[in-house]
Amino acid sequence: LPVVIALLLAALVACAYGLLGSLEETPLGFWWGSLVTLVPAFIVVGLTMRSALPRPTGGIVAGVMTVLGLLFPFVSGLDADRAELYLYLCLILILATVTHLVMVRWPQGEAASA
Repeated sequence: LPVVIALLLAALVACAYGLLGSLEETPLGFWWGSLVTLVPAFIVVGLTMRSALPRPTGGIVAGVMTVLGLLFPFVSGLDADRAELYLYLCLILILATVTHLVMVRWPQGEAASA
């Protein structure tokens, strides 16, 4: 079940970004299009992460994923030459945050037995 939920959330975010690309050419433009598509998609992802993970960990992971997921397209849109760099920096920050939270949540002895 967690794998299915992860796939559905990834599909939701991918569809939101695709819809944003289509809405950019309408009278809504980029900013209103992102408000209509990305913000609700990341609210759903954030709420799902908060409910799926334990209390402090779920909130932190949801916050980091939401901020970086919304920040990346805006920053890369402003500086298209370095878009790939911003993508990798966001991915590194997400992985570092989740790794730190996993290491704090499961100390050395518990991780080996789990």
